[in-house]
Amino acid sequence: MDTRGHGARARRLVAAVAAPLVLVAGTLLAEGLQPPGFDPLQATLSDAAGLHAAHRGVMTAVIIGMATWYLVTAWWLAVVGLAGRVLLGAGGAAFLGIAGSPVSEDAVPLRHFAFAALAFVALSLWPVAGMRRSASAPWPVRPAAAVTLSAVLCGLFACFTVSVAFESWMGLLEHILALILVTWPSVVLIASGTRGRHPGQSSEDPTGRPMETRQPAEQVR
Repeated sequence: MDTRGHGARARRLVAAVAAPLVLVAGTLLAEGLQPPGFDPLQATLSDAAGLHAAHRGVMTAVIIGMATWYLVTAWWLAVVGLAGRVLLGAGGAAFLGIAGSPVSEDAVPLRHFAFAALAFVALSLWPVAGMRRSASAPWPVRPAAAVTLSAVLCGLFACFTVSVAFESWMGLLEHILALILVTWPSVVLIASGTRGRHPGQSSEDPTGRPMETRQPAEQVR
């Protein structure tokens, strides 16, 4: 029995379940620490991490945690196509940029807009970019689920962009979008049996197709 392989899969399963819960709890804590008058349905996550925010380090840590989760799962999810993993990792890197370019009470740095746009575009498109057509691939990376999710995310991102322009319900839409973005890598990880990058141990190749079992050398003529 490969105890190391089972141990790694167990740790990844725990991470897949815990990461979204921790990040959601951190968001609620950060918003709860804001002064009276802070409306999470109208304010963005960046507002709670802004230079003017109370205890801004809490939300900044949450944003960095999101970035880390995207980067880690981009490495783990070998069942996802390379293009999808690159976009997932790019989204994580962009979230680090968001954390490093906080907004102020009366201004939003241009680089913050750029990082936010890159993050949401990359994270909205990674499911369809990484989909697999193999029947043996996990269901979240097959075309039906991947295309549907990317379409929903792109629609939400468009709605969020309009809400920012009109300064209405920005927080609500961003919370919904962020929740889906944080949760979906966990869904893929769990559905794939938490099989990540285990050289020489995985029973599937990166396309989701079963790998051929090698015969012992002495049986090969």
